[in-house]
Amino acid sequence: MYLARTLGTACLCALISVNTVWAEDQHAAPHWGYDGAGAPVYWGDLDESFKTCTTGNVQSPVDIRPNSEQANLSPLTLNYKTTGMHILNNGHTVQLNYDKGSTMQVGNDVYDLVQLHFHTPSENLIDGKRFPMEMHLVHKRGDGTLGVLGVMIQEGRANTTATRIWDNMPMQQQAETTIPGSDFNVLDLIPGDLHYYGFMGSLTTPPCTEGVHWHVLQTPITFSAEQIEQFRKAFAMNARPPQHLNGRPVATD
Repeated sequence: MYLARTLGTACLCALISVNTVWAEDQHAAPHWGYDGAGAPVYWGDLDESFKTCTTGNVQSPVDIRPNSEQANLSPLTLNYKTTGMHILNNGHTVQLNYDKGSTMQVGNDVYDLVQLHFHTPSENLIDGKRFPMEMHLVHKRGDGTLGVLGVMIQEGRANTTATRIWDNMPMQQQAETTIPGSDFNVLDLIPGDLHYYGFMGSLTTPPCTEGVHWHVLQTPITFSAEQIEQFRKAFAMNARPPQHLNGRPVATD
């Protein structure tokens, strides 16, 4: 996940600097990436602030297995509104910063939608299966707690909303395209079935901050092969490998 630039400062993303903005790499930090000397296996050694990437016990992503703990998970209520399109190429992914006013409610907890971004291949796995892509919607509660909604993307029918994003995606790093007054709504990228897997985890990019509430939908959406390939031309691979569960439960509803 990636923290944008309107949150505040600190624990999010490298994916989510908790009080910063959802732009994981917006602070002056060592170069990190997905291959070579900046690959995930080295993240914890790149900077003291990245140590949790190596020492943390509740890291994301994970491999979600079908024998996950059964639980009475609170249903998801998504109150997402239309927004202008603010599309950022942050060097690690394409990220859409969302206008204020959209929320995800889980039981009594209400999270504000901050941004969404994409990974290829998927970071989380389901029963050992990796999907071609995964979308992360990053939310923040009033107390600073982060909640991520993960949506798997498999190859199939084209998604017209994805086409709009890709067609306006800046190819230059740190470039942003803004289309004000757009009728973009991320609900067009959400399946109708909101059953999900719930677990505690972390940001999936440095500084790998823990304490993130994860909600991964069980039903995927589809992008066409051409749409998946178009994203991969810009970001060939931007997925952290799955991390050990270390005994933590993964609940299913």
